[in-house]
Amino acid sequence: MNRREIIRYSCALLGASGLGVSGAFAAQKILNIYSEQKRDEKIVHCGGPDNASFQFLHTSLKRGELSITGTRLLKDGFLDDLATPYMEDSGRLLKVLGGDCSKGIQAVRFNQTHLGSLCCPVKGSPGEGLGWLPVAEDLKIVLTHPSNPVSSLDIGELRAIVSGKIKRWSEVGGEDIPIALVVDRHCPDFMEPVRQVLLNGDSYPTKNVLTANNDQDMLRTVGRFRSSIAINSWVIAAPFVEQGILKDLAVNGIRAHSNGAIADDYPLTGPFNLIFKYWDPVAMGPFFDFLFSPRGRELIQRKLRPINKEEAFNIGYLPRINSRQSLL
Repeated sequence: MNRREIIRYSCALLGASGLGVSGAFAAQKILNIYSEQKRDEKIVHCGGPDNASFQFLHTSLKRGELSITGTRLLKDGFLDDLATPYMEDSGRLLKVLGGDCSKGIQAVRFNQTHLGSLCCPVKGSPGEGLGWLPVAEDLKIVLTHPSNPVSSLDIGELRAIVSGKIKRWSEVGGEDIPIALVVDRHCPDFMEPVRQVLLNGDSYPTKNVLTANNDQDMLRTVGRFRSSIAINSWVIAAPFVEQGILKDLAVNGIRAHSNGAIADDYPLTGPFNLIFKYWDPVAMGPFFDFLFSPRGRELIQRKLRPINKEEAFNIGYLPRINSRQSLL
């Protein structure tokens, strides 16, 4: 969060948020959990600037090894879990490298990885024109402080909040305190799905919002301020919600994840795509076979909504594959 914005809004928020020992404790706990998860990685946006991203583009393709490079949301969401069983099942090597969407696109275009991973739509992004297949849907979770009495918002209320038309929690059945919208202004060159659904592709408002510099900053801010609200991936938010550090709100009465299962009809989602420049049936075919298999779907649906094989081919773009049989 920008320091000037903290100063600008702290007086209003401190009175309404109940920040004190409990708020500071929650914020520190978020920092500790996030640090444990990411202690060997730099904290970056899913599509952050080049100077904040992993330096993996020196990696070259190796014969017999499949490499996947790009957004860490896919890496954390299912690729790390899928790598070992895939290698055991196929007898092939798989290297998964984290980073961001921009680096995934660069690595594919410069022939430094077989597959790039994106957490935004390919169409309208710098990756447009490359081959791609959707592999899962990310659940975009509406987060707030655990003391907030509001438990659900409909999609119209959420649109009004992020656009600045609804300014106080009392307008949606909560306390009479100002709403502190926390946003992460990432992916400026991508059609970021939350902005598409809630703002018709427009940017978040610049007034009366708190700007987070990265996911860690966003989670920590929501954990500090009782009046806060933010939207982030379930992949990132899950451990904090499950431990009661943050609270997730239902959207249209539907919680994204409950009783250990992903909701099929949760309305706020975003695509997870794999992109490629050239199709290598030897290196890539067995991986997609495993990914779309029942075992692959089982691993994906722990945190994400899987996409079946037929749907993936209907949605995706395969310009350099002469026959789909090489993937089936």
